[in-house]
Amino acid sequence: VILLVMSSVKAGPQLTHRQRQALATQKLIVDAARSLFLARGYAATTIDDIAREAGVAVSTVYSVFGNKRGIFRAIREALHQ
Repeated sequence: VILLVMSSVKAGPQLTHRQRQALATQKLIVDAARSLFLARGYAATTIDDIAREAGVAVSTVYSVFGNKRGIFRAIREALHQ
């Protein structure tokens, strides 16, 4: 669900402050995960690692993406846009 929102919401003046914050948080998580997956590999990277690297709570990562597969799916979809 979040992945659909990310791809369908365009940055611009119509977004609220909270929506811009949510998109920024999603980007922090995806960027941190991408970096860690490349450096350590998918299997060796934990949600805790991703949260720490992104500077967010573990519960935020789960709330936004559900699980590690959800983050990986977002990375993959971003590559195909």
